[in-house]
Amino acid sequence: HGSLDDLLNNLSSVKQAKRREKLEQNLDLARLSRELVELRRDISQDDIISKQNGQALSIENVSELMVKPLDGDRLLGFYREMGFKDLTRRMEARLKNQPVAPKPVWRNAKKKVEIPQPQQFDDVPF
Repeated sequence: HGSLDDLLNNLSSVKQAKRREKLEQNLDLARLSRELVELRRDISQDDIISKQNGQALSIENVSELMVKPLDGDRLLGFYREMGFKDLTRRMEARLKNQPVAPKPVWRNAKKKVEIPQPQQFDDVPF
């Protein structure tokens, strides 16, 4: 079909009945998903404005933007609210300046699993 739009506009050409039916039932979701991941190209430089300290900043002085210090309590609150247990654990260790213990790959694994390291793939051409 070439693209999602081509597929959705030619559902009758999908031979598998169940697949065609699912596509028909979720047509709006498919189009919404496409829209959500598509990059916007219609934004001018005038539209790229942020506020810092109550003053508008345009693209011309974006270099004046500064990274604020980490608000650990606020970030941890967000992580907990979202249920990000591993991120919470890692951030708590970082805030206490403790090394983060690696989480086991499988908690119920009976044998130790070796995690591949990048240097093991040095001979693979990418």
